[in-house]
Order: sequence, then C-alpha cells, then structure tokens
Amino acid sequence: MADNYYQGTETGPAEESGVSPATILFGLILLTLGALWLLDVSGAMSVTWTLVGSVILILIGVLLIVAARQDAHGGMIFLGIVLSAVVLLGSLASWPSFEGGVGDRQIAPQTIEELEAEYSWSVGNQEVDLTQLDYPDGETDVSIRLGTGNLEVTLPDDVGYRIEWTVGLGNADIFDENHTGVSLGSTYTSDDVDDARSVLVLDLQVGLGNLEVR
Repeated sequence: MADNYYQGTETGPAEESGVSPATILFGLILLTLGALWLLDVSGAMSVTWTLVGSVILILIGVLLIVAARQDAHGGMIFLGIVLSAVVLLGSLASWPSFEGGVGDRQIAPQTIEELEAEYSWSVGNQEVDLTQLDYPDGETDVSIRLGTGNLEVTLPDDVGYRIEWTVGLGNADIFDENHTGVSLGSTYTSDDVDDARSVLVLDLQVGLGNLEVR
C-alpha cells in the first residue's frame, strides 16, 4: 500500500507554460512601431528609420537578458545582428521620416498653383512629373522625400536646374549618371542655370531604395 500511495502522489517534471520570448518581442515591436508612428503623425517628434531600429534593438537586448537561461533564442540574435547593421547604415545617412502614405502614387501637376512645395511618401513607388508646368521667372523650390522605395522625377527641358539629392542606401541615376552605395549625395547644376529665365531648385531625398531623375 505504501508503494501505491507514493505512486499516486508523485509528480513528473513541471510542464513549461507561458508566452515565448519571440512572441513577447513581436508584441513589443508592434507596440513600439504604433507608438512611434503616432508620435510622428501627431507632430510630437520626427521619427526616422534609424530611431526605429535603435529602439527595437534595445528591446531585443533587454529580452535576451531576461531569457538568457533559455536555449532557443537564436532568431532574436539574428534579428539583432540585422538591425545593428541597419542602425549603423542609418547613422551614415539622413533617412526621411515616416511622413506620407504607403503604396504607389503618381504626381503630375498641370498648373503652377497645383504644384506643392513638398511631397513626402513613406513606403512605395513615387513618380513625379514636372513637365506640364509654366514656371514663373526666378526660382521655384520643390522638396520630394521618400522613406523606402523608388522615386522617379521627370523634369522639363526649358528650365534650369539646381538639384540637391541624397540616398541613404541604394542607387541613384541622375541624368544617366549612376551611383550605388551607402550615404550617397551630391549637387547637380545645369549648364544654363545662370542664364535661364526659370530655375527649378529641387531637394530630393530617398532613405532606402532608388532615385531616378530624367
């Protein structure tokens, strides 16, 4: 009877329960992205891709310390390495913020009144056609920014240009001059800018992706 009693009261190893570190990390990343995006949209602060990567990297580090006794967190280590590279690259370049929408869009103002001083897009492909306008005498300033994706700008032939452009990581094709790498940027000035009746002054920024000016 003694043997039966002990057999009835013995317990096996405690079953593991609770939420996995990976699930916790995913939830924290979603909360962080939502909070940062809200701050950016409300104008409380300017959120850049570098800031997002840095915050998520901190979350991964904290969670790795908490879960140090567990064996399975290789995925978080890999993600931390990738984000470390992103933060490093971001520190070498100026990354546009989250301002603007997501997806593809085409912009082709038909009158100078329709032309906006700034166009911002977060993620996607942005095509800007500036060939249909009757530009006034003097300088016309336009800023075009894209966080991640492809930016294509088409310019008219009858004006002068002064273009300041930057690409954080990717490729730039400026009037058939190709540049590839990290922290790209330069100034392009057309030959007739001093004699032109109208001059288009452009500030073009792409964080991650491709820039084409033609």
